[in-house]
Amino acid sequence: MVPELFPTNYRHIPLMIGGLSFLLLCNDAALAERLRERYRAFRGRAETTPQVLMNIYRDDDFEPPVLEGQQMIYTPATHRLLTVGSEATFNIEMGLIQQWVSGRHPVDCVEYCLRVGLALLAVHHGGLLLHAAGLVRHERAYIFLGNRAAAKRPLLAMPHPTVC
Repeated sequence: MVPELFPTNYRHIPLMIGGLSFLLLCNDAALAERLRERYRAFRGRAETTPQVLMNIYRDDDFEPPVLEGQQMIYTPATHRLLTVGSEATFNIEMGLIQQWVSGRHPVDCVEYCLRVGLALLAVHHGGLLLHAAGLVRHERAYIFLGNRAAAKRPLLAMPHPTVC
């Protein structure tokens, strides 16, 4: 079953992330409430016209492809993301993300899809993606760049890291 593009019976969750206005539409009330809680710090204004519409369709009968990890399939206008427990399509030109979610961790599936969407949007608009971690201490921001094995997160977890 393919969800409608602008379903009226979905729960609306407006967000503002990195200067972009998002409107998450979700067919599942419990999932929508969990997403509102997860993204309360990014709460947007309902009357703002969204730059990105993300249609989230929760269906526990949906069977995403069997995968060991995630896959991204690129086509000229649309990107397709396959993960354990979800499938999503991204049309960056139109500012549209559609996601089908099942499984035990739907909030995590939505979060991952949202992060991929933000990355695609950043690159589309001339942005730069860096593998990094960051923190703010004493009104100063610090960014630590490095590959996956560079131990960025353990450094951030230290109670009082020494920063030059």
